[in-house]
Amino acid sequence: MTLSAENTKPKGLEQYIDAAVLAYLERQQGLFDASRTELFKAHPRQFVWFEDGMVLDADIDEDALFERVMGPDPDRMVFIAQVLETEPQRMVRYAVLGQG
Repeated sequence: MTLSAENTKPKGLEQYIDAAVLAYLERQQGLFDASRTELFKAHPRQFVWFEDGMVLDADIDEDALFERVMGPDPDRMVFIAQVLETEPQRMVRYAVLGQG
């Protein structure tokens, strides 16, 4: 998924997410993607709390990591992602019913 904070007219995610939050997520995603090879060597398939090029915590259990990270301050912005060798391809499947 590509996040963008460049458009000022609300479209897509921008209508639901504050511009500062979207810019933060876009920056962290870019740094995460640039570090993917090194991250995969150190944390294969783990979920990581990633901030400005550094892994601050990691766990195979996303819920456990989320609870640790968000426990002290549930309102702060954080970037948590699973470290995979390549970025997962998003796919939407659908069926059209009643055509026939």
